[in-house]
Amino acid sequence: MADDTTGKREMTRREFLRSCVRGAVAGGMIAAAAICWRRRPQESLPGHKCLNNGICRGCPSLAGCPLPAAMSMRKKTNG
Repeated sequence: MADDTTGKREMTRREFLRSCVRGAVAGGMIAAAAICWRRRPQESLPGHKCLNNGICRGCPSLAGCPLPAAMSMRKKTNG
């Protein structure tokens, strides 16, 4: 914490490590929030109708379908 002639403090090793840990914790919290936001359940669109009579396997629109059965099928097939 020695001052030089410009009035700026030198960072000690302890302060450096403390700021690194704070940055890592903040980054982890941001990453966790992003993951939670990305995984939130998408609500079905009102009026959206199934194109394949409820059979999700092999449906061409499975990847973007907002219906609960399609979301369940994607979760099941992706692990």
